[in-house]
Amino acid sequence: METGYRTSTILCMPVKYEGVIVAVAQILNKRTADVFTFDDEETFEAFATFAGVCIRSHQLFHKAVYEKRRNDVFITILTKLSNTDIRDMDSVAQTVIDNITELLHADRCTLFMVDKEANDLVSKIMTNSGAMEIRVPIGAGIAGHVALHGGTLNIKDAYADSRFSPETDRRMGYTTRTILAMAIRDHAGQIVAVTQVINKLQGCFTAEDEDMLSYFSMFAGIALSNARLYDFVLRSGNQALELFQATAEQQPRRLSTNVGPHFYGMVPAPEELEEYMKLSELVTAEMEADLLTSRFNVHQYALSTPHHRFVVPLICRLFDMMGFTEQFSINKETMFKFLICAKKKYRKVPYHNITHAFDVAQTVCVYLRLLQPAGLLTDLERFTLLVSAVLHDIDHMGLNNSFHFRAETPLGVLSAASGAKSVLEVHHCSLSIELLSIPSCNILEGMADAEQKEAFKGLIYNILATDMARHKEFCDRFREMVQNGFNREDGEHRKLVAAMLLKCADISNVTKPFEISRMWGMAMTEEFLFQGDTERTVGLGVTPSFNRQEKVALAQSQLGFINNVVIPMMDTVLPLFSALESFDQTLKSNRDRWDDMLNRQNSFVETPQTSATEKDFEKV
Repeated sequence: METGYRTSTILCMPVKYEGVIVAVAQILNKRTADVFTFDDEETFEAFATFAGVCIRSHQLFHKAVYEKRRNDVFITILTKLSNTDIRDMDSVAQTVIDNITELLHADRCTLFMVDKEANDLVSKIMTNSGAMEIRVPIGAGIAGHVALHGGTLNIKDAYADSRFSPETDRRMGYTTRTILAMAIRDHAGQIVAVTQVINKLQGCFTAEDEDMLSYFSMFAGIALSNARLYDFVLRSGNQALELFQATAEQQPRRLSTNVGPHFYGMVPAPEELEEYMKLSELVTAEMEADLLTSRFNVHQYALSTPHHRFVVPLICRLFDMMGFTEQFSINKETMFKFLICAKKKYRKVPYHNITHAFDVAQTVCVYLRLLQPAGLLTDLERFTLLVSAVLHDIDHMGLNNSFHFRAETPLGVLSAASGAKSVLEVHHCSLSIELLSIPSCNILEGMADAEQKEAFKGLIYNILATDMARHKEFCDRFREMVQNGFNREDGEHRKLVAAMLLKCADISNVTKPFEISRMWGMAMTEEFLFQGDTERTVGLGVTPSFNRQEKVALAQSQLGFINNVVIPMMDTVLPLFSALESFDQTLKSNRDRWDDMLNRQNSFVETPQTSATEKDFEKV
């Protein structure tokens, strides 16, 4: 009807090549008769044999031309990629983006790098004001889905897919139609990035596009992995140099810029500093009086509370009340800038956050007050111990040392390559040195050079001692020291005393009043479960006591920690730290309450429980 042609008879037959159908011929309207005959079928079948050869030859020629064109494109693109300087991570990423866009004839492409430590995807986009970093949780959105599950998503209509968020389109004034998202893996098969190719210039992305992107991604993954590893090793090497210089009795080298890369944008502007200084004036006498007592409840200043804003002023008060601010000539603004930067660098993880640092610092001050008559440490060592307490878990990711090794995070890879075991503790030390190397945050600036050297050495020693993998080593050394007799004139003895005080404060939450201790136990459990979730996300075996899908018994976990870790440690330190006897009494009272709760629970429900051991509580 559309052509005005009338079809009366049809002969339809396959065209074959070596028995495989390569075409179908449809012949219309026999001219010399009313219908097509058997002879017509035989004639066409003979002709179709030659037609099949011609068609197949054409197909093979077309495929050869296509393969040559594709190979030429790949050679050009891979040449560009191989000539890209891996020392510049941004340059490598941009080369990958440009080549994928060219290869697939697309309008644009976004490259998301995997940040295992934060469990995020990270990408840089250009705006009118310059480059802007965006982060997407792994598992969220289209790119997050690919990062979590691997594979490829070829989406014909972005707005019809529930995983697509139109917010970016609205913000950028852009319309996304088609998307091809694919995981990019390194040589070990680990997902290092996700590429999201947007808007095929003509039509939709095809299976052929998927094949080409998959082939290119093999080379892109290796280039990105090498560039990221080089960048990480270079930055970590600079940090290691700072650490080495500090431990080699040299004053740390100043950073070439006023602010190190990890604290860029964190030093408070005058307005923010003034706000904190004014907030300090609102600290009440009641708040201050409670600050140096063993009943102090740090949870009233937790991240989720309105009083959390007082954390910085109250830590500053600790330095004042201990007499350190005046004794070591610390400028008030410098102290606030130091504490504000440290607070910003602590992550909002369930347990190892700034509230934990505040708790440990407050506990250290209570210890030092109680032990002051014994004269175990010099004033400089006491001050350094308090600084160590503030910084000892800075930038903790909520994931322990074991995770970093097993997941081969950048920190884990570097530590494995260098033979270091204390992954996070070395990281905390490096960041502490970097923070104190910022002139406007250097609370050691009022000291003589010799005192600064000693402070840095003590800071590093204290923080490294908090690695629970070395817990037995430090307890054994301390026990031997006490048995042989503590000598205050021996610097090594004092170093060990300071380290053990920090270790005691670090795990002191179970020695606090029961309700305070219970809330810390809940926070620690949540962080363990967070690690278990992350282990599952990245494809690792979930640590048994970190598995959210199994029943987690808080009482059993706390009892395991108390009986296996804290009571033995208190038995070790009390011969020298006898003034801390009240904490030991509270510890044993808490143990009895947890034991009673567990017995009552077990009387109702019989469930298999796993007791927490020292290894389960390994802190990195």
